[in-house]
Amino acid sequence: MKASNFEKDIAIIAYIYKHSSYDEKVTSTEIKEYMKKKFKCNIDKRTIESTIESFNHIREGEYEITIEKGNPNKYFFSLTSGFDLGEIKAIYDLIYSSHYFTEKTKDNILLKLKELFNIKDGEILNKNVDTHVCRNEDSRSFYTSYETIAKAIYNRQKISFDYIKPQLGKHDKPKRNNNCCPIEIFCENNNYYLYCYYEDKGKNKISKSFTYRIDFIFNVTISNEIFENNEAKKEEVREGIIKSTAAYLGRDSTIEILFHEDFYPNIRDKFGNEIKRNIRQHDMENYIVTVPNCSISATFYGWLVGFNTLSKEGNNKVLKIIGPDDEISKFIEFNCSLISNSLSQEQIELLKEQYINELKEKYKVY
Repeated sequence: MKASNFEKDIAIIAYIYKHSSYDEKVTSTEIKEYMKKKFKCNIDKRTIESTIESFNHIREGEYEITIEKGNPNKYFFSLTSGFDLGEIKAIYDLIYSSHYFTEKTKDNILLKLKELFNIKDGEILNKNVDTHVCRNEDSRSFYTSYETIAKAIYNRQKISFDYIKPQLGKHDKPKRNNNCCPIEIFCENNNYYLYCYYEDKGKNKISKSFTYRIDFIFNVTISNEIFENNEAKKEEVREGIIKSTAAYLGRDSTIEILFHEDFYPNIRDKFGNEIKRNIRQHDMENYIVTVPNCSISATFYGWLVGFNTLSKEGNNKVLKIIGPDDEISKFIEFNCSLISNSLSQEQIELLKEQYINELKEKYKVY
C-alpha cells in the first residue's frame, strides 16, 4: 500500500528524533536515503524542511527540530524543556541500585527512559557491568504495592492490605489491615515506608498512626470510602513521620546483640536489609547479630530498653546487647539514669554483674 503524505511526515520526524542530537546531527542526504529505502520514494530538501517547519509550529517551542544550513543541511531534535540526559541517568541509577525492583521492571523502565532520547544518547543509560549484589525476582511485591498506594493517596481513598513481617526459620504470616488512611510514602535508610492512620469510628479523627514498610505490604485493595485530609491531620502526620524517622545522633561503635527470632523484623528495620549477613544462630530460638558502626545514643538505648522491659514482664523473648564489655557498661549506666541519678558506682557495677550473669545462665552467652 502506498504511504500517505502524513505517514511520510511522521517517518521524517521520527527518524530525526531517534538518530540526532546536538553533537550528532542527521543530514538531508541521510533522510533521503532512509525514505527511499523505507517507502521507495524520492523526496527533496524542501519537503523535509516543510515537514520540520510544520512540526515546530505545532509544538510551539516545547521541543523543536533545529536546522543548520549547509551542503547538505543538518538537523537535530532539541528538547527546550524537560530532563537532560544527566538527570535521566541519575534517576535510572537510583532505580537500578534499588533492591525493590525486579530485573524485568528495571529493564522496562530503561526502555521507556531511552525513548526520551535519540538512539545514541539513549545507549549512555546502559550498564557495562552488572553490579547487583542481590536481586529481587518477586514480581508480586514492591512495585505493585507502591503504585496502588500512590493512587490511593492521590484520591484520598482508604486501603486494605496484607502485612507480612519476615521471620527467621518460620513461615511468614500475613496480617490483614483494613480501612487504613494512607497519607504519604517516604524513603529512609534505603527503605520505603507508608505513613498512615486509622480513624476513630464515627469521630472522623485520627485514632492511631502507623508506619509500614512497603516491601512488607501485599495484596493492596482500594475502597470507595474517602477520608478527610485537612491541614490539622497533615500536621499531626508530619510530626509522627519526624518522630519515626528521627536519626540516631551519637558515637559509632561495633556492638553485638542477642535477639529472639521473632524480633528479626525489628533488627532488619533498624539496621537495614544487608544486616542479615552479620547474623549467626545462637540456639534453637535466638540469634546474635554483629552491628558495625552502630550509632550509639540515648535514642538507641531507649530502643533497647523497650525490649528489656518486655522480657521483664513475663515475655521470654530476648533482645539484649551482649558486647563488647564497655558498651554493656554504658548501657547499664543509661538504664540506671532512668531509675535514679543517685546510684553509686558500686551499685551500677552490681547491676552490670547481674546483667552479665543472666546472659551466662539463661542464654549461655560468654
